Amino acid sequence: MSQPAWYPDPSGQPGSFRYWNGQSWSAETTTNPYDAPPAGAGPSGPPQPSQQQPAQQPSQEWPQQGNQQGNQQQSQHWPAQTGGQWSPMPAQGGPSGGSGKRGLWIVLIGLLLVVLIVGGIIAALTLGGDDDKDDKKSDDSSQSSDPSDDPTTEPTDPESDDPETDQPTDPETSAAPALESCAVARPAAASASEPGRVASGGISFPLTRGYSDGAEADRNEDAFDFLTAPNGQMKVIERTKTSGWISMVVVGSVKRSDGYTDVQQAATSIAGCTARSARIYRNVTDIRSGTSEALDVGGHDAWRVDSEVEINEPGLKSTGDSMVVVAVETGDPETFAIFVGVVPLGNDALLSQLNETVAGITVD
Repeated sequence: MSQPAWYPDPSGQPGSFRYWNGQSWSAETTTNPYDAPPAGAGPSGPPQPSQQQPAQQPSQEWPQQGNQQGNQQQSQHWPAQTGGQWSPMPAQGGPSGGSGKRGLWIVLIGLLLVVLIVGGIIAALTLGGDDDKDDKKSDDSSQSSDPSDDPTTEPTDPESDDPETDQPTDPETSAAPALESCAVARPAAASASEPGRVASGGISFPLTRGYSDGAEADRNEDAFDFLTAPNGQMKVIERTKTSGWISMVVVGSVKRSDGYTDVQQAATSIAGCTARSARIYRNVTDIRSGTSEALDVGGHDAWRVDSEVEINEPGLKSTGDSMVVVAVETGDPETFAIFVGVVPLGNDALLSQLNETVAGITVD
């Protein structure tokens, strides 16, 4: 026998519940199956569902949640339904949605509190950062109040005994891209070199042991046609009836107006143009970039770029060159001085000589 409780209306009305008093159905209905029993819940004659016996007795079971008076759980039977399975939760939007609304308000209030707390933290951090900046500005002002502490605007003496002036100034990394092609320089006479040195473009280097700066060097230095007034030294590595291979060290200059923006970009551009020059190399199979770093040349900003050029020339033992390019800021507002040296790949002795030559570069 089913116990008295609210059950889905046997008339089949969706969302409607009718009270079963253990003997008969109540006349009252509700949309909340957890309401208190109707007053005088005695036997009555409620509307009956279609094709069902009057006063149909509940037959299925469902867990009844605790009522408001005792908050006690009990097991109750569930009346047969004429439709699909019923959910024990009240339908949304019905009169029983008060608890759902209260829950929604609680969630909204909680979210509001979280937003206020997070906003307060962000505001505190922002104000704190501004205070730090103000403190820093105050410190800077107090430190600069003494005229004796102001940095000097006078240029430093390059020959000063201060050891810091002997270190590279480490110019900022260039943002300008390297040139894909280098402009051919206009013919110009090289400056006179002091005995035992090779000079042009405002820089010079010591003549290397085993190299010559004679007429044959003059003919080969003309291949560096992207340098103004190239002047160099050379050493024959091998000769054949139809070809040969030499080591060459050249100095000259490039004009800023031809697209050279700084020493790093100039050195990188000249290294690429040398490797791609058809007058200097044939049958190139690979070009490999190496070290790229700032240098100091007698207190002047400079940049060094190392690379390797690999070739496949029939009849030659040489397989390519190790190349060193140095661009120097000499103080000339129109030009950069350029040093280019190439020695055969794998020849450590000549590469060591080349590095010594680089260390001997001076600004004239």
